[in-house]
Amino acid sequence: MNSMLNDTRPIYALCFQEEGARICVGSLGVTKIEVYEEPWEEYTHVWFAVWTGNMIWQRINGCIVGSIEYKLKEGA
Repeated sequence: MNSMLNDTRPIYALCFQEEGARICVGSLGVTKIEVYEEPWEEYTHVWFAVWTGNMIWQRINGCIVGSIEYKLKEGA
Protein backbone atom coordinates (compact mmCIF):
# COMPACT_ATOMS: atom_id res chain seq x y z
CA MET A 1 0.00 0.00 0.00
CA ASN A 2 1.27 3.46 -0.91
CA SER A 3 1.22 6.38 1.49
CA MET A 4 -1.04 9.26 0.38
CA LEU A 5 2.02 11.25 -0.59
CA ASN A 6 3.30 8.48 -2.88
CA ASP A 7 -0.06 7.41 -4.32
CA THR A 8 -0.22 8.43 -7.99
CA ARG A 9 -3.94 7.84 -8.50
CA PRO A 10 -5.88 11.04 -9.26
CA ILE A 11 -8.04 12.28 -6.39
CA TYR A 12 -11.70 12.72 -7.32
CA ALA A 13 -13.12 14.08 -4.04
CA LEU A 14 -12.32 15.17 -0.51
CA CYS A 15 -15.03 14.19 1.96
CA PHE A 16 -15.11 16.10 5.22
CA GLN A 17 -15.98 14.94 8.70
CA GLU A 18 -19.25 16.87 8.49
CA GLU A 19 -21.71 14.48 6.87
CA GLY A 20 -22.29 15.17 3.19
CA ALA A 21 -19.70 17.95 2.89
CA ARG A 22 -17.27 17.35 0.02
CA ILE A 23 -15.30 18.95 -2.78
CA CYS A 24 -15.25 17.10 -6.13
CA VAL A 25 -13.36 17.49 -9.37
CA GLY A 26 -15.86 18.85 -11.90
CA SER A 27 -17.89 20.77 -9.29
CA LEU A 28 -17.51 24.51 -8.58
CA GLY A 29 -14.89 24.72 -11.36
CA VAL A 30 -12.51 22.33 -9.56
CA THR A 31 -10.14 20.78 -12.09
CA LYS A 32 -7.69 18.88 -9.88
CA ILE A 33 -6.99 17.96 -6.26
CA GLU A 34 -3.43 17.17 -5.16
CA VAL A 35 -1.97 16.02 -1.85
CA TYR A 36 1.32 17.48 -0.60
CA GLU A 37 3.23 17.90 2.63
CA GLU A 38 3.91 21.18 4.36
CA PRO A 39 6.58 21.23 7.06
CA TRP A 40 5.70 23.18 10.17
CA GLU A 41 8.10 23.39 13.12
CA GLU A 42 9.21 19.80 13.83
CA TYR A 43 6.12 18.25 12.23
CA THR A 44 4.99 17.61 8.68
CA HIS A 45 1.35 18.13 7.86
CA VAL A 46 -0.60 16.72 4.93
CA TRP A 47 -2.42 19.35 2.87
CA PHE A 48 -4.54 19.29 -0.26
CA ALA A 49 -4.31 21.83 -3.07
CA VAL A 50 -7.64 22.38 -4.84
CA TRP A 51 -7.16 23.71 -8.36
CA THR A 52 -9.48 25.67 -10.63
CA GLY A 53 -7.88 25.85 -14.05
CA ASN A 54 -4.19 26.68 -13.65
CA MET A 55 -4.37 28.25 -10.19
CA ILE A 56 -4.85 26.96 -6.67
CA TRP A 57 -8.29 27.96 -5.41
CA GLN A 58 -7.72 26.81 -1.84
CA ARG A 59 -5.46 24.73 0.37
CA ILE A 60 -7.10 22.35 2.83
CA ASN A 61 -5.48 20.95 5.96
CA GLY A 62 -5.62 17.15 5.89
CA CYS A 63 -6.69 16.98 9.54
CA ILE A 64 -10.23 18.06 8.59
CA VAL A 65 -10.60 15.56 5.75
CA GLY A 66 -12.54 12.44 6.70
CA SER A 67 -11.90 10.42 3.53
CA ILE A 68 -10.59 10.63 -0.02
CA GLU A 69 -12.24 9.26 -3.16
CA TYR A 70 -9.97 8.38 -6.06
CA LYS A 71 -10.98 8.59 -9.70
CA LEU A 72 -12.04 5.21 -11.05
CA LYS A 73 -10.29 3.85 -14.10
CA GLU A 74 -12.11 4.49 -17.36
CA GLY A 75 -14.52 1.64 -18.08
CA ALA A 76 -14.54 0.44 -14.44
